Amino acid sequence: MSRCLQNRVGIVVPTKGERPEYFQQCIQSIRDAGDAFIIVVAPESKFAEIESTKSDFDLIIRDQNKGLAAAINQGVMRLPEEITYFNWLGDDDLLEPKSLASLTRTIQNGSNMVLLFGSCRYINNEGKQLWANQSGVIASKIIRFGPCLIPQPGALIQRAAFEDVGKLNEKLGWAFDLDLFIRLKSVGNISCISEFVSSFRWHSDSLSVRFRKNSAAEASLVRRSYLSKPLRIISPIWERPVKFLTIHARFLVEFKL
Repeated sequence: MSRCLQNRVGIVVPTKGERPEYFQQCIQSIRDAGDAFIIVVAPESKFAEIESTKSDFDLIIRDQNKGLAAAINQGVMRLPEEITYFNWLGDDDLLEPKSLASLTRTIQNGSNMVLLFGSCRYINNEGKQLWANQSGVIASKIIRFGPCLIPQPGALIQRAAFEDVGKLNEKLGWAFDLDLFIRLKSVGNISCISEFVSSFRWHSDSLSVRFRKNSAAEASLVRRSYLSKPLRIISPIWERPVKFLTIHARFLVEFKL
């Protein structure tokens, strides 16, 4: 069993259980993406309903209702210890077929690679592509001073590095992925592959869409917290335009809705 699990990727799916049709598509996309150990983190009110579909995933645990970052941390802690790489996926997002196999192959062959990501499609409710994030290597280079262009749904994270840097910051509501990426960059290499590996579903109920201003403001605070004092003082020079562009970039996507 241990040998088998060493080649599997852990995927945590936090869900409120309010979008069953998206949830089923999400789980199926993970299965099609490669060999994954899937943990679902669900609220008490929806636990029995979701547990009845357990044949589709490996484990379901109860959400302790401490926020999204806490739910993800909770799921990662329950992954079998033999699993080396993991990620989390929103219950309305998708992975591309065979994408986990491509990501796993690359990260295993990399030198001290703690985070690997690929390109991501932005899709609407029906799955039609609206936009594409193909930022590539530039995303990791500007992470401390520019918008977070690393597409989290299509990433793969080294579990040991995740634990070394202290897991997700549960005090953050939106920018906990950015905060994690910055800390990971300080202990290892971040790289990317050019192929599409995931799809982010753009709709009004998505936290990233509904709370765009809050997310941009929190991301700015996160970036500034990792700057030296002199840079922090002058950071408004670039932070103001970055926040503006981050907030208003949504109109480029919504124009196609």
